[in-house]
Amino acid sequence: MLRRRFLALAGGFLEYPCAVHALSALPLRRIRLVNVHTKETFDGPYRDDLGPIGLAIEELSLLLRDHHSGEQIAIDISVIDFLTALMEAIGASRATVLSAYRGVATNRALARTAFGVADNSQHLYGRALDIRFDTRLEEAVRIAFDEAGWRRLVSPVRFHPYRHRAGAKLDA
Repeated sequence: MLRRRFLALAGGFLEYPCAVHALSALPLRRIRLVNVHTKETFDGPYRDDLGPIGLAIEELSLLLRDHHSGEQIAIDISVIDFLTALMEAIGASRATVLSAYRGVATNRALARTAFGVADNSQHLYGRALDIRFDTRLEEAVRIAFDEAGWRRLVSPVRFHPYRHRAGAKLDA
C-alpha cells in the first residue's frame, strides 16, 4: 500500500511539475530530522499557512550546516518541502541527514578524497540533502523508483535513490 501511495504522489509531480510549489499553500508542515554527524535533531513545524516559519528555518539551517567548518546558509525550502512530501508518501516518521550544506573548503576536501563530488555541487548553495530512511522504507522507495523506471522526478526538486547504500539525494 505504501508503494501505491508513493507512486500516486510522485506521478502527480511528473504530470504537474508545479506541484512541489503547491505544497507552500498547505497549512502547518512538520518534519523530524536527525543529523548523523552532530546528533542534533529538529522535530516540529517549519511552515504554516502563511509560509516558512522564520525561527524554524533558522534552526534547520543550523542543523543542516557544514559540520566540518560550522558555516551555515539558508537551506532551500523546496528541498525541505519535497522531503516532507516524500516522507509522508512512504510513511517515514523521520529522516537522517548524511550531508547538507557544504562550504567551499569542505567540498574541495571531499573532492580530493571521495569519488563523485561535484566542483559546483548543489550542497554549496543549500539546495541538496543526502538523507537516509529506515532500511525497510528505503527499500520501498528504491523498488518504487526502479519499477517506474525513474531516475529523477520532473520537478524543481530531483530525487536520486542511491544504488550502493541505503539513502537518497535530494537536489533543488
